[in-house]
Amino acid sequence: MNRIKYNKFVTEKDVNEIVESKFQGLICPSCGKVGIYAGCIETQYDEKRSDTVVLSFDVFCKICGDFIGKWDNTNREYFLSKR
Repeated sequence: MNRIKYNKFVTEKDVNEIVESKFQGLICPSCGKVGIYAGCIETQYDEKRSDTVVLSFDVFCKICGDFIGKWDNTNREYFLSKR
């Protein structure tokens, strides 16, 4: 399996901090309620550091169910959009 190159070493412990830095108070821009969370977390094991690194995750609202955005730690191009 090919290893995906990542930009920065980020672990799953750092995900909530990243989300909170982008969305102060975890307030949803769509419904205005506190409900932002990270889901669909994609990880890869880094043998050099003996830990898993987060490659990407999506941001959702658990109140209204809206897809807020995607955080990507790679330089991949996606089918419908670019990072």
